[in-house]
Amino acid sequence: MGADHAADLGLPTGQVWSSHAANDPIQHGINPGSVLGQPFSLEPKAPELIHGPNPSAPDFGGRTFTSNPGTPVVAVQPGPWYQPWETEINFSADAHSQYWDKGSASLENMAAIITGKDELVK
Repeated sequence: MGADHAADLGLPTGQVWSSHAANDPIQHGINPGSVLGQPFSLEPKAPELIHGPNPSAPDFGGRTFTSNPGTPVVAVQPGPWYQPWETEINFSADAHSQYWDKGSASLENMAAIITGKDELVK
């Protein structure tokens, strides 16, 4: 984003939007500098990601919209040697590109945002 907060983008309040697909690995790309000395975690909404602050985090100040989870490709099962994962996590390079898929929730939401019909955003 190149900004620490939505207000830093110079847009009117309420005009900064963000979303992430549940299976998009970008949400797990935590900035190593932001977690040094912290316990290991795969928290998907880490305060700072590899590309900077998470624009979907509440303290960023933007608005969020729904996206489909995206195609799961690699299922990582929890196991005794790589805890604390307690659930299956699905990463997919495909999910990173499926925001624009025809009929997807994200595409419908982006169309509503672009056409100024914020009331239709889910």
